[in-house]
Amino acid sequence: MLLQGIFEEYFTYPASGVQPPKEIDYSECDIYNMIYYEAFNLNLCWSPYKITQTCLLLWDVLGFPIDLACQPGPATYCNRTDVKMALHVPQDIDWELCSVDSVFHFLLRLIEANNRVLISNGDWDYLIITNGTLLAIQNMSWNGELGFQTRLTTPINIDMPDLQYAAVFDAQEGYGDFDGPQGLMGVQLYEHGLIRGNVPSGHRLPQDEGRMAYPHV
Repeated sequence: MLLQGIFEEYFTYPASGVQPPKEIDYSECDIYNMIYYEAFNLNLCWSPYKITQTCLLLWDVLGFPIDLACQPGPATYCNRTDVKMALHVPQDIDWELCSVDSVFHFLLRLIEANNRVLISNGDWDYLIITNGTLLAIQNMSWNGELGFQTRLTTPINIDMPDLQYAAVFDAQEGYGDFDGPQGLMGVQLYEHGLIRGNVPSGHRLPQDEGRMAYPHV
């Protein structure tokens, strides 16, 4: 079944049924890498984690802001001795950005155990595309239901004023009122123990939109 056909049949609310296993012949249709490689021709600082990323490349606490590493891994924040101690992580384990193991079995158990799990997706994330994760959720069963029953429509309204740069704006004459609440920052939905949010952000939501991520959590 072609990808378009999969979306037409299974990208529905409520879910139309369990999705069949999908196999894609990337030798004939490798759209992801075609776009990925071409993007570097236009923007040397292109990032699949945030498609609005441009040069210059800034220092990043995780070690690299794009796929090009610009900071040695052991020097990253999560590999610091004091951070590992605070998180009760063994000192001999090196932090890695991503896990190769599937999270789905653990995720479903986690949702059913506490009924307050949040899955957010940045609309500027090329690596994990918004509609792709929504389609995956519609193929997940938890708390006796398959997927969500309705679409995401509840606004995420951020009425928190800026605190991080407030002093900078206040110090500049005429700019004191420019750093007010963000207002509408996406949509969300809560159903049978899972909350889902679609937001204007890149892959690293708390890093890209901290003021929005904090009250959302």
